Amino acid sequence: IDCGGNPAGCLNCHSSQHGPQPISRHVGLQMKHRPPLVFAPSAEAQQLVRQKPIVIANRSGFHERAMVVIYVTGDSVSTTQGRQPGRTAKTLRPQYRVNNDQFRAILVGKDGGAKLQASKPVPASRLFALIGSMPMR
Repeated sequence: IDCGGNPAGCLNCHSSQHGPQPISRHVGLQMKHRPPLVFAPSAEAQQLVRQKPIVIANRSGFHERAMVVIYVTGDSVSTTQGRQPGRTAKTLRPQYRVNNDQFRAILVGKDGGAKLQASKPVPASRLFALIGSMPMR
């Protein structure tokens, strides 16, 4: 898709020529959401096995804060809340510099910027406190 040199108006542009675009645009979410991305090498990865129950146990808190959790596991992308993202693991991993063998949790703000990056599972209380301190709650 040709954006005519205007990356700000190009919702489908995946070109690296424009530099990193807001993550919400990449995963097909409007800016009303704060998508935590959880990358893991496989469904059996220990950090993912520890992160998923945190999300499940705090589902209402994630919903109240407009947080749509996106899992990038191996070559697949899925969510437990909200709609399916429009991107693949092959595009998300390089965009956020996460290797296939890494675990990484990234919280993205409504402005599209990464607000938190962690190489270990993140407690819901930490995510919720960070969001509570954000001006666009």
